[in-house]
Amino acid sequence: MTSIFKRKHNNLSRYREILSVFYKYGFDSYISGVSEKNIFRRLVFKSKKLDDESISRGERLKQAFEELGPTFVKLGQILSTRYDMLPRDIVDSLSGLQDSVAEFSLEEAEGIFRSEIGSGFGESFSEFCPEPIAAASIGQVYRAKLFSGEKVVVKIQRPNIEKMIKTDIEIISKMAKLVDESLNKSGMFKASEIVKEFGYYLSREIDYTYEAQNALKFANNFKNRRGVKIPKIYWEYTTSKVLVMEEIEGVKISEVEKLQEKSWNLRKIAKNLADSFMTQVFIDGIFHGDPHPGNIMAIDENTIGYIDFGITGFMDSNTKRFMISMLKSSQDKNVDDVMESLMDIGSAPEDVNEEELKKDIYFIMSHYFDMPMERINVGDAIKEVFNTAYSHKLKLPAQLSLLMKSTMTIEGCVRKLQPDFSLEEISKQTIGKIYKEKISARKFTSDVGKFIYENYETAVKMPKRINKILENAEKNKIKLNLKHEDGERFVANMKEISSGLVFGVITGSLILASSLMLLNVSEIHSKLVKYAATFTFAGSVLVGNLYMWRYVIKKR
Repeated sequence: MTSIFKRKHNNLSRYREILSVFYKYGFDSYISGVSEKNIFRRLVFKSKKLDDESISRGERLKQAFEELGPTFVKLGQILSTRYDMLPRDIVDSLSGLQDSVAEFSLEEAEGIFRSEIGSGFGESFSEFCPEPIAAASIGQVYRAKLFSGEKVVVKIQRPNIEKMIKTDIEIISKMAKLVDESLNKSGMFKASEIVKEFGYYLSREIDYTYEAQNALKFANNFKNRRGVKIPKIYWEYTTSKVLVMEEIEGVKISEVEKLQEKSWNLRKIAKNLADSFMTQVFIDGIFHGDPHPGNIMAIDENTIGYIDFGITGFMDSNTKRFMISMLKSSQDKNVDDVMESLMDIGSAPEDVNEEELKKDIYFIMSHYFDMPMERINVGDAIKEVFNTAYSHKLKLPAQLSLLMKSTMTIEGCVRKLQPDFSLEEISKQTIGKIYKEKISARKFTSDVGKFIYENYETAVKMPKRINKILENAEKNKIKLNLKHEDGERFVANMKEISSGLVFGVITGSLILASSLMLLNVSEIHSKLVKYAATFTFAGSVLVGNLYMWRYVIKKR
């Protein structure tokens, strides 16, 4: 009972602090009906209200979030990606949000490490640097060395941060619900939905095992590609509050002078950075959500290293197809295809003015894509797209907003390395990679194998089911209202379908068997078996295509 009362008391104190800060910065319209002499106002709003009218609403909101601490800073950073949802002046101001937190002591850090891992710094590391190399709202980072000699970084979560964030999210959720009920009844974007999404991502950011898993996914995606280094995770020292990973040694890509001192080719580094990010988005479907210069290192002129995978974007198959379609349509300057992509993703409301939307899209494409590449600012182009989305009430996927924010950050890094960098060249290469990926033998056999595996049983049972239907029809167990002249055609069609299904199952089985053999060709030592598998696969695909061609010609 005491703990429940204490929790409620703490929540009320935090409520008062939040409301007081919002009042201080002029966001008190929701209590405008409360008299200045009212005791409630005097108790809750202890802060003096700012009278400086020269400070914009975006700057006031930014200052309020910074004063309220880590949870609100993170919320502001998420909102700073939503040009499609908030006015541009607010989003631009929130983009400048910075963590301003004091370091916590080494004793506290080691106490958390010991409670999570079961041993202290001296028992786990041969060397441990007591000074943190980074301190942020969620945790602190230290350098260390394992007894086996590997250099590592140790990330330790801030004391009591999880409890504070959960309290704040609970309060923000209730405030968002009130906003929806009183000020946003007919709005396309619901504050409560945004806060729910924010809570989902933040709960994963404060669990370091998610970051470790994300790093592992990136490592697997790039293991057979040159030019990108992902740090190794040491799972024996990793929990929800502690993360130990390999230290990536290199030069921050923002430190251009240092890169030049090493005589490294900046164009190569810029191209590698842009190419690796486009590959993450359009090929892998998982991308780094916070690629600022501090999180990307140049190991040499041919290799870059990514660190800090706390914020990661995922592209589901629909959003990935949408982005690929948008990239190709934009490059071809095809407004109709862009419109079709927007409709397919379900982002346009029913009452959207399609002609006005087309006009705005055409303006963006003609303005930016007819401009010399060295003069195009991708960040401005993206902001223009989001302004158009905002004015036409287009509801874009949340991951798309994070992607656009990350793209602007990457562009800034690339432009600093190579001012005349050509996005067009990378876009063409990426489209080429996408098509190569789609038509690759391994991808094809994988997709065919997956399709056959998922549909094999249904296909095998289908002829038997059709025969059963035909047998029941012959025994007058099924009554069909058919005209005489169509009866023979119906039976003929059913026989053709049945034959086609049997043929399809046999051909598909041959393709599956041969493709599985080809996928494991390195383990097959008999040349005869290799040749047989290749011949069977090629022959089955050829016969299948001929059958389909015959079917199409016949239908014509």
